[in-house]
Amino acid sequence: MKKGVKVGKRGQITIFIILGLILLTSITLFVYYRNLTLQEPEVVPPQFDPVREYVSSCLDITGRQAVELLGHQSGYVEIPDQWLLDRDSYISFGGILNTPYWYYMGESRIPSEDTIEQQISDYIEANIGNCLQDFTPLENSFTITGKRDIEVNAKLDSEDVRIEADFLLKVKSKADSETTYISDFSSILDVKLKKAYELAKKIMEYENQNMVIENATIDMMAMNPDIPESGMTFHCGKEQWYLSEIKEELSNTMKYQLSRVRIKNTNHIGFAAPVKEYEYFAGFSLEDVMNGRVPDRQPPEDAYEYFHYYWDVGMPENDLRAVMQYEPQWGMEIEARPSYGGVLRSNVGKGVKKYLGFMCINFYHFTYDVQYPVMGIISDEYAFNGDGFIFRFALPVLIKNNEGNRIDFGHDVYDVPLEYVDYCGDISGPYYTIKVKGIDEDGYSDMELRDVNISYDCYKYRCSLGKTALKDGEYKLVAQLPSFCSHGYIVAEKEGYLETRQQVLDDTKIVVPIKKLRNFTFDIVMHDYQSLPPAHVDSNTKTLKDGMTAILNIQVINASDFYSYRMYPFDSDTTAEMKTIELFEEDSKYYIDIMVTDEKFGMIGGYRANLTVSQIDIYDKNHVTFHVINYLPVPVRIEDQYELTNFLDENQEYKYELEPEFSIES
Repeated sequence: MKKGVKVGKRGQITIFIILGLILLTSITLFVYYRNLTLQEPEVVPPQFDPVREYVSSCLDITGRQAVELLGHQSGYVEIPDQWLLDRDSYISFGGILNTPYWYYMGESRIPSEDTIEQQISDYIEANIGNCLQDFTPLENSFTITGKRDIEVNAKLDSEDVRIEADFLLKVKSKADSETTYISDFSSILDVKLKKAYELAKKIMEYENQNMVIENATIDMMAMNPDIPESGMTFHCGKEQWYLSEIKEELSNTMKYQLSRVRIKNTNHIGFAAPVKEYEYFAGFSLEDVMNGRVPDRQPPEDAYEYFHYYWDVGMPENDLRAVMQYEPQWGMEIEARPSYGGVLRSNVGKGVKKYLGFMCINFYHFTYDVQYPVMGIISDEYAFNGDGFIFRFALPVLIKNNEGNRIDFGHDVYDVPLEYVDYCGDISGPYYTIKVKGIDEDGYSDMELRDVNISYDCYKYRCSLGKTALKDGEYKLVAQLPSFCSHGYIVAEKEGYLETRQQVLDDTKIVVPIKKLRNFTFDIVMHDYQSLPPAHVDSNTKTLKDGMTAILNIQVINASDFYSYRMYPFDSDTTAEMKTIELFEEDSKYYIDIMVTDEKFGMIGGYRANLTVSQIDIYDKNHVTFHVINYLPVPVRIEDQYELTNFLDENQEYKYELEPEFSIES
């Protein structure tokens, strides 16, 4: 008997490895050739072409609907619910279509290409049934059965959008009873969605890195004489500007300026001169001009547009159009510092007494916070057989303290979350005991207040927590806070009290002090002041004459965010709110500034003082009379205006004689 060959353990392991490799290779080859077979085009007899064409046409129709919808909505067929809850995060077109910002609160919201493809696929799967109509239009020629849910795969190509669908159908011809199976359907949408999306991303990245729109806005503000920033004038009486008028001026300016933006390598309107002409002027620096090296000819009339509104975002040459748009009806938020009730006012200084003692100097410096929405619009004019396609995206222009405030967040993209979690509903963590203290309805100080509305403000979102109520012998609210944000602010609100906020730190016991307000009607009366010796204030009161206006500004010292700005006398357009003022129902210090002007002579009088008003002074009162001086002789000359301003600021006697009077008005 022949002896077998003995194999050691190491040999056995080697054999097992070889056999495993052979098996793996066999499986790989099997899968490869199987896939080659599966990828072969599906062969369907010609008489069944109407079915294939019918399904493909519905892919066309439904796919176009999805593409056009996301084109209007910054690349989103379905906008995340949490974005729609925040009205400041998108531009709305009547509530039907909304264009979300691609940059919001430091976060990139640019959809990824995969997200766009998936949303197109999902839309078709959910809506193609409306087009197919259960194949009713084909029922005279075919019997179609075996239907199951359609599976769609959309793919963005450089020149079009390709749609493939797996939709197994058993089709029987009623003409000859022949039966076949059809499962593969496809469609090609002639729209450059991918290029439009890529161009929009490059514009967004260019803006984020260079803040070109913020800088253009700041330039326009600096160049506009109707928008004050820093300056000095020589005349008496304070200059003033209305923030509403500044907002209107800037809104109209930026609507026009942004329409001048052109994107290099796109199908844009040409310039007045050849590019080499602008490059010639680009070769001159400010230093060259200072040293006498100047151009030998005038620049083209649109040179400013070329150097400021011609953006090279790094896009290859293409036939797309791109514009930037702002419409005033989309809104603009603008704040100025310092300002008083929407009014910007200059400061009046004194000239050097030895040389310019007679002169009034008006000087001012304002800083602005500005925010407004801008929309980018990319157009593929040849898409959909010449019908055209538009891709929109939105971004906020952000300026703080006269500087662009955009955070460069790079080129991240946003993938839509699978499900939405309500910010305010997602509460967790420790329980906080919140009390609100102030003067109660009976006038007692430092009392726990009931029925105070408590909310949690986390910079952009505010969530209601409830009201303070009697519990365990105390007026309080015990609640958890939303988990999406830490170190937000507890906000206390109650009618007749000043809204107050307090930041949440580490202590779970929070006491919010709140100030009670008292509402007053008011009037303003005048007293003649004879400035010629013997100078004196007439105790008799007079009403303001026709053509005279008193501008009242009351500000709480050390609380610049609480002030009242009113005009007197009232006219037919004065609202009930503007006929009253509010003061704290407690001991408080106020700065009162009243300026009386005459339409013919300018500033003719007023009252300026720092006053302490006690709780006793105003308790149970509801009316206040302000007393002002009528400076005589009428200050016509610059020197007289200066003397009036100096008198209002420095004379203490009249301030004491003409203090406001509080009374009860029936």
